[in-house]
Amino acid sequence: MVIRLYDLFSSLIVPIKFQNITSDILFILILVELFKLLIIYLREQRISVGVAVEVKIVSVLREIIIRGALEIPWHKIIYDDN
Repeated sequence: MVIRLYDLFSSLIVPIKFQNITSDILFILILVELFKLLIIYLREQRISVGVAVEVKIVSVLREIIIRGALEIPWHKIIYDDN
């Protein structure tokens, strides 16, 4: 996560590429949500479905922004078979 934050701030120095910066920010949000999910699991020995859904939504949005909504087939968005 620290490496991604460094990459994000260093990418702001060079000419700004909106797609790369947005991708990095969304990746950091995914990591934060995964850490939150891990903390909930370690404390309460259960998985929060709400947090898991948030992680999934942000990861799908990240893929759409990176590749473009028109380049991704509809079944890949729905099933996300990474």
